[in-house]
Parts: sequence; C-alpha cells; structure tokens
Amino acid sequence: MATDVRILEGQRLGDRYDLLQVVGEGGMATVYKARDGVLGRLVAVKVLHPQFAQNHEFLLRFLREAQSAASLIHPNIVTVYDTGRQDETHYITMEYIEGRQVKELIRERGPLPIDMSLDIARQVAEALAYAHHREIVHRDIKPHNIMLSEDGRVRVTDFGIAKAASQSGLTQDGAVLGTVQYISPEQARGELAVPQSDIYALGICLFEMITGLQPFRGDNPVEVALKHVKEELPPLTRHGEPVNGALARVVGKATSKDRSGRYASAEELAQDLSELLASSKRPASEEEEKTSVLRAVRMPKRAVKTKPAPPPAEEEPRQRRRGSRVVAWSILAVLLVVVGLVGFTALMVNVVPRVVERAVETPPVVAAKPEKLVPVAAKDFDPEGNDGSENPNDTGAAYDGDSTTAWHTDTYNTNEFGNLKQGVGIYFDLGRRCDVQTVRVASLERGWDLSIMGSDRVPETAKEWTRLASKSGMPNRYSFSLKGAKHRYILLWITRLAPNPEGDRSRVDISEVLFYGKRL
Repeated sequence: MATDVRILEGQRLGDRYDLLQVVGEGGMATVYKARDGVLGRLVAVKVLHPQFAQNHEFLLRFLREAQSAASLIHPNIVTVYDTGRQDETHYITMEYIEGRQVKELIRERGPLPIDMSLDIARQVAEALAYAHHREIVHRDIKPHNIMLSEDGRVRVTDFGIAKAASQSGLTQDGAVLGTVQYISPEQARGELAVPQSDIYALGICLFEMITGLQPFRGDNPVEVALKHVKEELPPLTRHGEPVNGALARVVGKATSKDRSGRYASAEELAQDLSELLASSKRPASEEEEKTSVLRAVRMPKRAVKTKPAPPPAEEEPRQRRRGSRVVAWSILAVLLVVVGLVGFTALMVNVVPRVVERAVETPPVVAAKPEKLVPVAAKDFDPEGNDGSENPNDTGAAYDGDSTTAWHTDTYNTNEFGNLKQGVGIYFDLGRRCDVQTVRVASLERGWDLSIMGSDRVPETAKEWTRLASKSGMPNRYSFSLKGAKHRYILLWITRLAPNPEGDRSRVDISEVLFYGKRL
C-alpha cells in the first residue's frame, strides 16, 4: 500500500506542491512534508491511498468534511488549507507542524509526566470544545492524531476523515477499526458519534499517557470493542502505584460507559484539567486544599507500618488528656527530686500550666478560601489609538465562562507597537474595591507581553494605573499571584503582541480572565 504513493516523493503535485519526504503513513493516507511553490512555505500534504480514491461516495463525503475542517481556525487544530486532485491522486494540504505524535512519545518513554499529560489533554479538550460549538465531531481522537510541536503546543489533526469513512461503508477496513482502542461504547454499538464520544476517546488517551498502556487489549478489534462496551476501566496506576483520587475521578468521568455520566462538554473537561494542572504548580501558601490534589502523584510513596484503627472520636480527647496528665506528673516527679521541696510551689505555678497547655492540641487556623470575583463589566482600553477603541463589542467574551469565545485586540502589521503606541488592553470592573489575590489569564496565542494593573478609578493613561505584576512571553495560560492588590478596576495591559510566523497580521485573543480574592 505504501509503495503506491511513495513514488510521488520528489515530484510536484497540483503544479504547486513539491513533495519533499514522507513524514507519516496511516491506513487511509500518506503524509508528505512539502513546499508550497506559490507561497514559499512548508505544508503537509495528505495523499489518499488509491483504493479510497476509487470510492466515489467516499470522495464526495471526504471533500465535504475537508471543507468543514477548513472552517476550524484554532491554535490547537491543524489548519486545513486546500483539497486537490491530480489525475487519480486526491490530496489535502494543511499546516505543517514541526513536532511529533503523542503516540510516538508514549512508545519511546512509556508513561508521560503527569503535568505534560494534563497539559496535552487540556489543549485537546479546548480544541474539541471549539469544534463541538461548531457542530463538528472528530470521531477518531487518538494519540496518533495529536501532534506536539517543539514549542509545547498541541495540534489535533484529521477532523472529518473518520466521518467520511464511516458514512461511506469503509468502517470494516483496518483504517477505522485499527483505532478501536479508543472507540466509545456507543460507536462500538454502531450508534452515531456525538461530542461525548470525543470526550470518551480523550479520556482513554489520557489514561494511556499516564500509565503508558492502553486500558483494553484483545486478539482482534471486535474483542477490544466489546471491552469498551462491557468492561470497567482498569485502575489508574503509574509504575505500579495508584494515581491520586482527583486525577482518577477526572479520567473516570470522561470514560463513563453511559455518555450521560460523562462531562457535559469538552469545555467542562478542559476546566477540570486546567485546575488539576494549576494545582500541581500553585505555591503551598495559595489554596492549600487545591495544592494537595497532585502532590500524591509527584511525591514517591514511602512504606509505612500498619497501625491499629483509632478509638471512637468521643473517647479520643479523654484518653489524650489522661496521657497528658501522666506525662506532666512524671516530669514533675523528676523535677521535685532535683530541686527539692523548696521549689515545689513555684513549679506547680509555672510548669504545670505550660505542660498541660502543650499537651492540648489546638485546631489549626484555616485561612479563608479566596472567592471567585465576577466582574460586572469590561471595557477596551486604547488611550493612544486614533479612535480610542480596541474591539469594544467583544469585551464580554473575556469573562463569559466560555473558553471558545474571546476578546481580541485589533490586528497590527507587526507584533511590536514601536512608536505607534505604548500598548492596548482591556479592564474589568469588579463592582467594588476588592483584595485581588489571583488573576488567571487564558489566551489563544503565546509569546506576548502582559502587565496586570490596578486602580480605584479609570485613569485616562496607562501611566496612572498601578502596576501589580508583569509577564513577558505569555503562555496560553498563566496565573498571576498578587499581594496588596486592593482595587476596583483591573487592567490587562498588552505591550507586545503575539509573534506571527508569517511575519505580519499580529494580535492577541484573550479567551478567559478569572479573578480570585475577597471583597472589601
């Protein structure tokens, strides 16, 4: 099968694409690294195997689904550029990613690091949420279709190709059944795939990233499919040790046999994964309860001796007090021998209270948990712009709880403002003065510069705001920890836009901003 298409290596396809080398092969197509002779950029060209090119029903559906996939513009989805045909060779051109399949990483390393697994799954979930909002279901989520680029960004590929195959009578071919290890129970039963089917498959991928193993294996595809329908997921373990409960619950919910028991949306799954990831990186002093979520995974377990069960709760204080008295009087007896009866009275007055005081355990003081501060309004901030506005109609998308929507800056010819202006931004009105302790920012781009500013009024210039924190080279998600930030208004001030690989048309999309602290 591969030799039928490998002969294209070194040739020009569609009088435009110079096929440089084969970079991947699957059951349905061979992928080439190629150079676009018109735009002068590297692209990936997926060439269908000849047997599929002869199925006219499949080709019609394939073209339709490729067109749908081309409408998906998201940083975690491989962009489809075009479809074409040369004689009997049918192909798709798409964004070329310098990176590797997650499946390759698992084969090489076995279990991936917990943080890495969570981050990959989170980015895939965000891509799925974006596609599902546009009524596009992937149907074939698997580690082979998840690319990890050199900068750590995840790209999901092959949207639509599974649907074209399944609706064209090709599901008995190894091209589709070959990925049965990740198939949802409803798909295994022959039912239509729905968004929760993608969530199930992503849960299986997360299981494999964490354990290094697929949960269900068998001698043939049918046996594996039946296990997805009937058998519960094996315990989530890593190097023979159980994974902590919070992570296991996320995987368990994503892979529920009944799709109504799964996450209602990929966005909801992405939020849980983000919280698990943030918990593993949060300082110990910040939200201690959440910090401990992943600590059991990151710290090796120690062998401990089994202790007898503790006595009933109502008896414990009485026994503790009795033991404390024995210790206290024993200490006093020794002291009496040393200092004699002359000092007895002084010891009774000074030592006994201290000993007893130390023996009584005082419950620890638990700091009040920061509350979520929901803004009452948001507004763009462009004090040096010609029109004084920066996409003002979409500011609500930055705090609407939907990571698939975003407020974005205007589009500029370069990512550096230069002499044009110092920056642009968006500010949030918290309704009243608050002690803002944490600001979490999610964006669709990386590499831009951001400052968090505060004020109790809305200044006319950026210089009049109080700078609270800054970050150069922003990742897709970042959490700012603030101290003494007691303000009503919080400004996100962007001083450099995200770099564009094409060299022009730069901007920043902010999909979600969350505030935590307490109201004053």
